[in-house]
Amino acid sequence: MSLDNEKEIQQFHNRLSELANRSYNSSCYTFTEFCGMPELAEYYKAERELQFAGVTIYGGYDMADRCIIRFGSEAEFGYDQIFPIHCVQASPLIEKFADNLTHRDFLGALMNLGINRNTIGDIKVCGNHAYIFCLENISEYIIENLNRIKHTTVKCDLIDIYDSASYEKMLNDFGIEEPDSKTIQVMSLRADAVISKVYNLSRSASIDLFRAQNVFINGRLAENNAQSVKTGDTINVRGFGKCKIASDPSQTRKGKLAITILIW
Repeated sequence: MSLDNEKEIQQFHNRLSELANRSYNSSCYTFTEFCGMPELAEYYKAERELQFAGVTIYGGYDMADRCIIRFGSEAEFGYDQIFPIHCVQASPLIEKFADNLTHRDFLGALMNLGINRNTIGDIKVCGNHAYIFCLENISEYIIENLNRIKHTTVKCDLIDIYDSASYEKMLNDFGIEEPDSKTIQVMSLRADAVISKVYNLSRSASIDLFRAQNVFINGRLAENNAQSVKTGDTINVRGFGKCKIASDPSQTRKGKLAITILIW
């Protein structure tokens, strides 16, 4: 899903309204495909208009970047329905002969299979292995056809993310549930100041990220670099990663604000 112009943005909003209304009128769950940060930011712009249908956002694990929007609620329907998300683990068949594989290599191999980007969620890479989150209707195709990445022969296995043991193993493998903790000192809780400290950037470089529309706060596109952030806010910066303000600010002897940041 890509929103490159006003027409595509309007089509996306229309699609959200259609799914919300269908869910509400037919008492059934409806789902989008995987949405990236720009699409999720557009959803948040229309959030008030869509909340009547009951909304949940999930990408296969907590803190996922690419997520599916589900309309419908257990309170209204009397039953729950899991998200149509599968996870495929791709691993070198013979580790010692494997290339150094990156996120781009795995994504490129999937695109070369003719797979629509909207059907693929996050790809979590560790070493030469990857967990590929995808729509359930494409997982079998990936398992059967993704057998080579660069010069490396790979094997694919389905991981049951709704089984607690499998889910915990997946998180442990990639450290998803263990973000780094960092304490920073800033003069104020301005978003650009926090980003500058977290990622060791100059203030001007931090501001440039806002101008390029690469900063999202709690899923919403952040266009004002001077806006304040608070405890619990999640900041996603394209090309750098994701962080969360984990503590209330405390004042240092020099009058700065010290806050603890969790960094993924």
